[in-house]
Formats: sequence, C-alpha cells, structure tokens
Amino acid sequence: MSPFRIVDHTADIAVVIEAKDQKTLLLEGIRALYSVITGGRYDDVSCNAAGRLRWVRIRIGFATFDTLFIDFLNRIVKMVDMYGVLPVDVVPRIGTRRAVLKVGFVKAGKDGIIREIKAATHHNYRVRKTPSGLCTTVTFDV
Repeated sequence: MSPFRIVDHTADIAVVIEAKDQKTLLLEGIRALYSVITGGRYDDVSCNAAGRLRWVRIRIGFATFDTLFIDFLNRIVKMVDMYGVLPVDVVPRIGTRRAVLKVGFVKAGKDGIIREIKAATHHNYRVRKTPSGLCTTVTFDV
C-alpha cells in the first residue's frame, strides 16, 4: 500500500457576478460573499435600519480595478473572521490608483456564519466588459 493517496474534494466555491459598473460590482461582490458565508440569499437580510450598521473605512491602493476587487473582498473576509460581522453595504470612492470604501457591517448574530471563507482567489479571475456592464467569476477558497 502506498504511504499516501490523492482524494477528490471540493474546497472552492465560484460565484459569477454581473453589474452595470465598478461601484455596483463592489456591492454585488459583498452580497455574493454574504450569501456564501451565511448559506442564504442576501435579499433575506433586513439591514435597512441605520442603527444596526457599523461603518468602517477601508483604503486600498491598486494598479487595476481587477486587483482592487480581489483585495477588497479579501479585506472583508478578514474582518468577517476577526470580528464576527457580515458586510451588507458599500459606498465606494474610486480614484485612479487609490480607493476609499465605506463598508457597512452587521453583527453575524442570528444570520450566522455557517461557512468560513479563507480568501477570494485569483484563480481564473478577470473582470470582463459585457454589453450590459461588467462580469467576473470569483472563486472563494473555503
């Protein structure tokens, strides 16, 4: 018998995200992340009460929007892991090489974190222009 064997397993979840522009793609990115983490649909969340949101500013330098998007998602993943919060809104200001992203979080609480995400990966990743806006496939390492 060999001292090791290779077994098949699924350790990634891929999500296709479409949006009309860069700002909307960032919002749809955190909605997708929320759904993967909670195992539910983002629409099921009632986060409209301003009192429930805790806003955090994230500053990111970037070379291309592609790198900004993945770096942004990975910063959010880190905050979810460290503080037990879920992202629900983003107000982005995107410059030519720097972005300031104001992100609204809620405590995980009853919505719950059922799946831990390690990172958003660069595997087969690229933001593409489409007739209706932008499209990308993000692979989350779980």
